[in-house]
Amino acid sequence: MKKKERISEGLRLRGWGKFFHGLFLFVTFPIRKPLIFVPILMLGYLAPTFMGAKPTEVHLWYWNKIKAKSQSIGSTISEKTQEMMPDVDSFKISMPSLKSIGSNENEEPKVEIVEASTPSMQEIRRQTFEKSKEVPNTVDALRTAQLQEERMRQRQKTSSSRAKSYSKAEQAPKKLPLVFVNTNEQINATAEVVNANELRLNGKTYFLHGIYVDPKSPKGLDAKKFLQSVVAQNIIQCQVKAYTYQGIGTVICNVNGENINWLLVNRGYSRNVALDK
Repeated sequence: MKKKERISEGLRLRGWGKFFHGLFLFVTFPIRKPLIFVPILMLGYLAPTFMGAKPTEVHLWYWNKIKAKSQSIGSTISEKTQEMMPDVDSFKISMPSLKSIGSNENEEPKVEIVEASTPSMQEIRRQTFEKSKEVPNTVDALRTAQLQEERMRQRQKTSSSRAKSYSKAEQAPKKLPLVFVNTNEQINATAEVVNANELRLNGKTYFLHGIYVDPKSPKGLDAKKFLQSVVAQNIIQCQVKAYTYQGIGTVICNVNGENINWLLVNRGYSRNVALDK
């Protein structure tokens, strides 16, 4: 036992040897004790979860903390730099005056403070002075007024021509790809509502003449429900007005003495595309 104690006392390190030995043990701790180091590391990494952070967003929490800290350090450095920098406007250049040259050695030289002038201001003043010496060009006021009047007339002509073209476009009747028929073709039957624009009569599909609404839009779906409530199980009377190029008839229908086409327009469900008043 005494020999072991003597050997251990001989192996005790002191000074720098003890410091480097402890540093080595600290650095190699993860390798020597992985079962202790890994849980401590995971617990330290997931520490933000105890403050409300989600486990999947821990890395974002650390990144935001580092970003905020770096921004605060940058703002502090910029404020300190601005405080330490001299005021540029009050910066002046001190130069000895020419009077001090050739004066007695016993006399102290006089120093004058000369403010630094910007060359750009001098250049601007010189250019202004040079322009003031030039002879101004004469302007024909009558000719200028005539040119202005001509420009105003040209603008009025273009605006009036545009207004005429717009009015013609608005007044022009809408051309539909329909073939109108002169025969008085009547259909009396119960109707099945396909959508807000279509009915099925006696197994054939017909378009309601002169109206349209997007059947997939909210207004089109409301129009379909309204049309179903109007038609219900009643016998409706329809007159074929025209046929499309695909051979589908367009009809104007009445139920209980009321025009269905105009009813949809007046209730605001459909637009009047080509209904005659």
